[in-house]
Parts: sequence; C-alpha cells; structure tokens
Amino acid sequence: MGAGADGRHGSGRRLPDGGQSRQPSTPHSTREPRSSSPPCRADGRAEVAEALHLPLTALADLPLRVVSTGLRYLVVPVVSGLADARIVRGDFAQLLERYGAQFAYVLDVRALEGRHWNNDGVLEDVATGSAAGCVGAYLARHRVVAVGEEFALRQGRFTGRPSRLAVRPQGSPDALHTIRVGGDVTMVARGTLDTLPE
Repeated sequence: MGAGADGRHGSGRRLPDGGQSRQPSTPHSTREPRSSSPPCRADGRAEVAEALHLPLTALADLPLRVVSTGLRYLVVPVVSGLADARIVRGDFAQLLERYGAQFAYVLDVRALEGRHWNNDGVLEDVATGSAAGCVGAYLARHRVVAVGEEFALRQGRFTGRPSRLAVRPQGSPDALHTIRVGGDVTMVARGTLDTLPE
C-alpha cells in the first residue's frame, strides 16, 4: 500500500506548480499471470464474501482467483455491494493464507472499480498499482476487457481520494505476458530519512 498509481513508491515528478505528473506505464511481469490456486470452492466463496461483509449474491459469476504479478492477490469479483465491503474478520490474513494469497482486492467487474485494505481492515488504499496488474490479468483472462487495449481501473472513491489507474494487458487471454500500469500522481508529502533502520 502507499505506492503511486504506477505501483512504485515515490516515483512521481513534482511539477513547478505542485500539480500532477503523468507517469509512464510500468510493466508488471505477470509470470504468465499465474493463478496460484484453483478457484475457491462454493463454501470458500461464502466464507470470503462473509469476511468482506458481502452477501453471497454480490459475487459475480466469475471465479475468485489468486493472481500474482509479484504479490499474490485474491481477486474477489462482485457485481454489487462495493460500497458496503469491508474486512470484518480478525483472522483475515490467515484466511487469505489458506488460499495462497497475501492480500485481497474486491473488484466490481461492471464498473471496473475496486477496493483494497491492509489485512486488518484499518487502512484502505487509494491506488494499488501492484493489485492493478493482477486485476488486468484477471479481467483479460476472463475476457471482461480486451487484450491490448487500455482500460481505467478506479479506486479510492470511498476514502474521498478517487484515483484512476490506466491498465493495459498484453498477449492473449490464455497467454498474457505483460500488464502495463500507469497513471497520474500528486505529491502529498516529502520527508528525509536521517538514519537507516536496523
């Protein structure tokens, strides 16, 4: 969390007027964007939905899959309920581990909008570049978006800090090789590290 819209920390260029800077697309190697687990079983879908405060009927008719472009995200596709989604289970990280995931990303597959929190549910990220690569692979694999065409993934609306990440899957739906992620960034803070942590 806390990465710029392109998934890199501190990569934005500050403009003289303090405004936004367009970041070039950063390729995320999808490692053939692999799903590191089979789709969640029917009972697993219910368990994950409940842990995210979602009714089972909110889930899309697509599999919940773990996808990695470096970090393993459980992509949870929904068609409703995004505004009400939140982590309500204290052992959420352990639940994700059972599916081979490090994080979860709730994705409205119709609106192309998502939400991501740290695993205790306290902090919500406004633009998760590492997840955007996984989402691009997932949507292209399931033919929700066209390969080779850029689409906008929205995030952060529910924190009052809406963002737009530009995502372009490359390859073919069954053989993706690169997912490009980019977008605009704004300087919000600057700091200096005086001592390296041990």
